[in-house]
Amino acid sequence: MVYFYLGPVTLGFLLGFILGSRVKIFPESKLNFTLGSFIVIVLAAIIVAYLEGPFPYYLGLPLAPGFISGILGIIIGKLTLGRLLKDENIGSN
Repeated sequence: MVYFYLGPVTLGFLLGFILGSRVKIFPESKLNFTLGSFIVIVLAAIIVAYLEGPFPYYLGLPLAPGFISGILGIIIGKLTLGRLLKDENIGSN
């Protein structure tokens, strides 16, 4: 029997979404998140969640669901509300 706890999943997603929406990228850095980079991040998150394991009294899932939802929240927050730094004062003194 798989038990699904909504609290850690909701809190992880909310915190991840807030963190993802606050990500700022400098235009000069040329940092691009391609589809391949998102796939690597999700696979690494699944591996870490498996190694972390469920909370001690959660039964049924071999993964940490709060961690997985936090990573997905960061990615969705970055894609929907991610910010581009628009500061005209950079480089001018």
